[in-house]
Amino acid sequence: MVVVTGILLLLTAGCGSPNLTKATSTYAAAAHTATDELELSAAVVTRLCHHSMELQYLTARLIPHSTVANLQQYGETQFGNAAQIGTITWNQRCEGLSRAEHAFDAGLAVIARYAEALYTFSGKDTASKTDIAAAAKAAVDDVAELSPVASDYKDKLEGIGGPLGSVATSVEGAWKARGLRAVVTTTNEPLSRALGMLDDFVGVARERHVKDARDALSGAVMALDDARGSGDVSLDLLATRLDIEESERLDALDRKLVIMSNILRGLMEAHAQLAGGWQQGEKKSGAATLKAMVALTKDLEKELRMLHATETVR
Repeated sequence: MVVVTGILLLLTAGCGSPNLTKATSTYAAAAHTATDELELSAAVVTRLCHHSMELQYLTARLIPHSTVANLQQYGETQFGNAAQIGTITWNQRCEGLSRAEHAFDAGLAVIARYAEALYTFSGKDTASKTDIAAAAKAAVDDVAELSPVASDYKDKLEGIGGPLGSVATSVEGAWKARGLRAVVTTTNEPLSRALGMLDDFVGVARERHVKDARDALSGAVMALDDARGSGDVSLDLLATRLDIEESERLDALDRKLVIMSNILRGLMEAHAQLAGGWQQGEKKSGAATLKAMVALTKDLEKELRMLHATETVR
């Protein structure tokens, strides 16, 4: 992981644009740190699926004469609308969503490779070989393999190979031909599209799976309320505790997704500023662009602290 703190101590590359070069290395370090952290956080969709399954299991157990023995057995029961996604089990659903997260991670990996390349390019004058093209291909392959279970996510990530491939081409071609300025400016449009698609992925998780988990929680609480008619006071206490604790967990996961979205959008907007700075030139916007990238680093550090804070809720 590239450490953001102290990044401004990096020596410039002797290219006649010291502020823009420093701005580029600052963005690169911040982007690399952010993508590392986002990859560690991406499993939120699978967590939401398991939350929903566990809550649905509790509801099923409260049905009189239920034949569901345990959670493992419930995971093999049918999920959802067979007409829409075929006959699948809860376990198959969660596994399918896990593969969608792998595709998301693969897209992030390309952004991380790009950040590594920028950091390297801003530190020396010679071109360096990267594996960014292979990473872009891996992302495309992961998206192509998504099953109908993850159709919402596949819809958002389908086509990401185009912009990721353009990012790879810029890194492996434009630098060798024209230098750091060309890498940043030619990459900006495809990088923005790729980051936008990853942000759309996060949006689906909020709109679909956070909602599904909240609905499952409501169903479980209602089932406990219905069972309370037997006069068992302990069920009343259990319903209250379940509602409070699970709501807190789901709120934390929702906050995590909001922060992930903020980070992706921040990287997108900052790169646009960086590209604009290179287009205008060192004299006109070098100092202002460097200042903007330093501000980005501080903003991302704040978002990452909040991201870590969501992990304290279990």
